[in-house]
Amino acid sequence: AEKQRLSVPPPPKPLVKKTPKKKKQQQDNSKLKERIEEHILASQLARTSLAKFKNSHGASRTSSTMNATQINNRASSKFTFLERQRYREALMQQMDQKFKELGLQVPPICSCHNTASPLDPMYTYFCANNCPLFRNEDQQLYLLRAYLS
Repeated sequence: AEKQRLSVPPPPKPLVKKTPKKKKQQQDNSKLKERIEEHILASQLARTSLAKFKNSHGASRTSSTMNATQINNRASSKFTFLERQRYREALMQQMDQKFKELGLQVPPICSCHNTASPLDPMYTYFCANNCPLFRNEDQQLYLLRAYLS
């Protein structure tokens, strides 16, 4: 009796991903290196500009390197802030008296539906964040003076 041979098909070829050509790999690598170099240069430029900004605004100065006049100037700037605040309060009181003498009612000076009186020194702090008067006391005084004139 003859034995029948079973024919077995050959195993399938393994799927092999095609690798990009060497030239294409080199181009991709060179583009990547260029991007990295650009990023490094941009970060170095940003660091130097930040350092220049800090130096020009006195952020890097320490109290040991400051001379006596610079210390006095900083101390006097605190007093000028207090003087400015007192000036504003006195000016608001004078404006309130003038408005009462003239019989005028102070209209709102911004459109953000601020319910505080425009003569209130804290008026600008109650404005909306997108209001042009938000924390801008100088603009508030300017508008009140313009209304009086």
